[in-house]
Amino acid sequence: MRMLVSVIAIALLLVPDWALAQASIPLITTQPTANGGSDYSLSLQILLLMSLLTLLPAALITMTSFTRILIVLAILRQAMGTTTTPSNQIILGLALFLSLFIMAPVFDVAYNA
Repeated sequence: MRMLVSVIAIALLLVPDWALAQASIPLITTQPTANGGSDYSLSLQILLLMSLLTLLPAALITMTSFTRILIVLAILRQAMGTTTTPSNQIILGLALFLSLFIMAPVFDVAYNA
């Protein structure tokens, strides 16, 4: 019995060596392209995308009419006397759609400039 425990312990000590033998993934690499730009690795692209996604709600609230539309729809819901009939998710979705609809000409001008 003691010999079996010793063999299992030695086998478990060798398991991390198998994991270390795997090839590593390049984390942050940039490569120059033919037209003078640079090509970033996938992990760096994902890192930048996730970082920008954290700033998206702040930009939506401060740079669009989203907050005003949301407040007007919430006041309209209270004025109709229904406290929960259009749920908050529906009001939020309507406010998001309306603010993107209102801001579409501004986004087009910014994209074309």
